[in-house]
Amino acid sequence: MNKGENVEVIDSAIDETANLGGCSTIIHSNLGEMCIVGKFSKVAYSSMGPLSYISDYSVVINSVIGKFSSISWGVTIGPEEHDYKRLTNHSFLYSLKAFTLTPHKHYSPFEKECIIGNDVWIGCNSTILRGVTIGDGAVVGANSLVNKNVEPYTIVVGSPAKVIKHRFTSEIITALLELKWWDIPVSVISEHTELFAAEPTMEIIETLKKLKSTVINKNQ
Repeated sequence: MNKGENVEVIDSAIDETANLGGCSTIIHSNLGEMCIVGKFSKVAYSSMGPLSYISDYSVVINSVIGKFSSISWGVTIGPEEHDYKRLTNHSFLYSLKAFTLTPHKHYSPFEKECIIGNDVWIGCNSTILRGVTIGDGAVVGANSLVNKNVEPYTIVVGSPAKVIKHRFTSEIITALLELKWWDIPVSVISEHTELFAAEPTMEIIETLKKLKSTVINKNQ
């Protein structure tokens, strides 16, 4: 594991190929192969699939992040959700370490889990609210506030985020979701990067399907 200075890791499982930026904090989390956590970022009670990364000054709490997802700087995923229906908004109702007004939590502000799919791109300074699911291949534009689920391969932008368009045709999207290319071994992907650099066609997707099938058959 490559660690910068002043990194804090608490009760976490981190792959030896992961990279933790200086002054980052990892708490009760799992980080997969070649994951990157940027400088001054925090990952708590969450998991990150292989090759996913979060850039500097980002926060991820009680969330599941899939494989090959790209999260820019200044992003917040799963911020505290104060319950405005109670008499007070104040965090003394659940933050026992910061305040000592009550011996027990009255509720948890992190109860609803966030799900970030595979091959998702989240632009800088965006916020993903608690309980939101972002589908595989989706794109969140910079400075967006996402308060609703985002369908796979959909581009959303704004505050609140709204659908701008889909990345590909419905035929290509269906084929990509069936393919699940992110489950292909990294070593195989590395040998065929030109396929991933191209605009997807049914021919390319069929080629990747055959590669994936070959790998599966070899492992059986």
